[in-house]
Amino acid sequence: DLKRANLVGATLTEAMLYEADVSAADLTGADLAGTKMGRARFTRAILSDARITFANLSNARFLGAKFDGADIRRSNLKEANLQRVDLSGVQLDGAYLVGANLKGAKLVGATLVHADLYRANLIRADLSNANLSGARLTRAILRDTIMDGTILTGAFMPDGSRGD
Repeated sequence: DLKRANLVGATLTEAMLYEADVSAADLTGADLAGTKMGRARFTRAILSDARITFANLSNARFLGAKFDGADIRRSNLKEANLQRVDLSGVQLDGAYLVGANLKGAKLVGATLVHADLYRANLIRADLSNANLSGARLTRAILRDTIMDGTILTGAFMPDGSRGD
């Protein structure tokens, strides 16, 4: 149990923390590269400037988590709950977000180049000025999604078409 833990700047690379509860923990600047944290609970956790690359975060819950400046490239976020989370400016290039719940999430200016958003729930998400070049949005739910200035070059759209 890592609830409310102070893990500022901690190195937890390759750690096995399956189903860990890191709710309200401060992981500012932490290195979580390659961690195995499937089904972990990050409720109100602070992940600002954290390096979370190549991590397994499938089925994790991030309600109220803070991600300012986080690097989540190439991580597995399959079926993760990121509902209403602010991911503005976050690096999610190559992230595996299949079936992820991003309902109402804020992804303004985020980079999701070649991210896999197959079946992702993006209802009411804000993707303004986000870069989704080459991303897979097949069967994603984009109802009431804000996409002002979103880059979709080469993206696979929900209807099977390719973005311009």
